[in-house]
Amino acid sequence: MRLVQAIVCLGLLAACDKKPASLSLEPRTFLPLEKKGKTVQLKAQTKDEKGVFVATVTPVYRSGDDTVASVDDKGLITAVGSGQTDITATLDGLTAAVPVEVRVVGSVAFEPSTPQKLRMGKSMKVKVIIKDDKGNVLPNEKFLFKTAGYTVDPDPDGTISGVATGESELIAVAKDKEARLKFEVTD
Repeated sequence: MRLVQAIVCLGLLAACDKKPASLSLEPRTFLPLEKKGKTVQLKAQTKDEKGVFVATVTPVYRSGDDTVASVDDKGLITAVGSGQTDITATLDGLTAAVPVEVRVVGSVAFEPSTPQKLRMGKSMKVKVIIKDDKGNVLPNEKFLFKTAGYTVDPDPDGTISGVATGESELIAVAKDKEARLKFEVTD
């Protein structure tokens, strides 16, 4: 019986003495962080040379660009400003990294930006320009048209039609930002 206990103890000691061969981070990928202060928690694990889990560990974390995303000592990533960077974890000579993209809408604007006059039954095109918090244009950012009033009808492609006489405001909304454009529709 003592022999069996000794063998079990030696086996456990050998298992505890496994040297990690790799370090991995979860999640490996995630959607862009779209708001300052948004967070994602990383989990670091080590694996042996056969890819078998050894332990959940706390490595040293570092951000490649603290103006884009910061990371604390527990692996909590926080969005700071628009851009791309890598978060790197190191432990006992092992390294792992995850890419981070932060895309914060900074402004929404119309082109043209001045109040518009439109005849009933006619239409015109407007362009919505969305920029990130650093002033870079976000060409594929989604937005939604709304109206304050009933005189114009917007199509998603930016075609605005005059449908009744009077005044209205066209509103373009992207995330938590918006732009407004006044319209006067006449006969």
